[in-house]
Amino acid sequence: MITIVSVLTMISALIVMAMGALLVAGADSITDAILDQADISRDDAEGALEIAGAIAVVVGLIILGIAVGLYKGITVFWYIGVIIYLLCIVGSLVTISSGISVVELVICIVVLYYLFRPNVKEFFKV
Repeated sequence: MITIVSVLTMISALIVMAMGALLVAGADSITDAILDQADISRDDAEGALEIAGAIAVVVGLIILGIAVGLYKGITVFWYIGVIIYLLCIVGSLVTISSGISVVELVICIVVLYYLFRPNVKEFFKV
């Protein structure tokens, strides 16, 4: 059961990092779509996308660290996991229009469910 939680957390981390990498790599082509709808300079749009992508990669790395803590059964990571996955659900609901958000929402709900299972709480000594 604990392995499921940590593996799903690792998958979440990889999704976030992949989205960040895609933002950084595709900033140029995404900028064209933004410029059609917004009145900002090309450099500003590309810069904003690259910064957002870099932040997403860092967040993904943090989530990966949380996955390791969950795998090891460290108590504080249970609390961090609950907070992160509640925020994940909110964020996924806000951006539900993309297919990735639906996958992320399902993962967040499943992990949060598992974190509150009695045997999982016992494992984390919560």
